[in-house]
Amino acid sequence: MKYFQQKYPFLSIQIASKVQYQSAILFINNVNNVVIFAINANIYIITKSIIRCQFQISFLNTVNQKMILSYQCKNQNFYFFQVQNLNNILSPYFEKELLSIEYKYLFNFMSDNLFFQVTLENKKIFICNPYSSRHMSLFSKLEQDSIILSTTTNKQSSFYHLWSKSYLKEMNHLFIKITTH
Repeated sequence: MKYFQQKYPFLSIQIASKVQYQSAILFINNVNNVVIFAINANIYIITKSIIRCQFQISFLNTVNQKMILSYQCKNQNFYFFQVQNLNNILSPYFEKELLSIEYKYLFNFMSDNLFFQVTLENKKIFICNPYSSRHMSLFSKLEQDSIILSTTTNKQSSFYHLWSKSYLKEMNHLFIKITTH
């Protein structure tokens, strides 16, 4: 860790984690790069890889073996989403860009093992599939009266819990609204 801090300024702004095999993986948003650490069963922290970016990372999210880096370009009202492939944690690589989203309001970013969700302040929810091609990555768009509070997955389905409603989203495009009062 000391060597890492000498070589790269450490300005961590977000940490995401994932349990994988016999270790936990930490993804640290370090402004212009992502540092990937593994913590093994003996509580040793091991630097696995570093993803360097030409932009300032706003948020990072993981969807199974993909990592989505969210960023803004200067003087533009768009958020852009870059997908990194994490199949080999020692050498992740750029895979593609997802469709960008224009914003006028604040965002909320969430992910589960199937989808990446972007919620605008006006309660419009974009559900993206990072496993689809760029032009097919926007899986669904919802307009709701509240934001997503939580999400979880079960094999091929995602379950979304909003303030007064719940939804079940399946990979085969089935969308079921479940009202809870």
